[in-house]
Amino acid sequence: MGDKKLIQVELPNHLVERLDLVADLEYTTRSAIIRSGLLLNVQENEQNDENIPMVAVVKYSNGDISKQTLEQIIGADKAQNVHVLLQQLKRREDVMERQAERFNETGNDEINNPKIESHPDLD
Repeated sequence: MGDKKLIQVELPNHLVERLDLVADLEYTTRSAIIRSGLLLNVQENEQNDENIPMVAVVKYSNGDISKQTLEQIIGADKAQNVHVLLQQLKRREDVMERQAERFNETGNDEINNPKIESHPDLD
């Protein structure tokens, strides 16, 4: 561990008191306990790395992260593919919603005589 960077963390007083208690019991420092906890968290997340791209795609599709963030996680080409696929899915959902609305407006007449709306993405 050659290079180190100093970071500051704000914690609630009750948590600092708990850290001090644990540090005293283990004959160590607050910083050592925080480093140990962070290292453990990073190691656990590394085991779940294969899930990160899927989580990122879901978050992007929900609007929780930007396309730029998605690109950083899965790469520009894959992010563009996801973007295009989601656009196509949205268009198909729009077509299906219009079909459902038309069905609800016309009642059962369209069951016997369906009028299917054409869409370029669906051909």
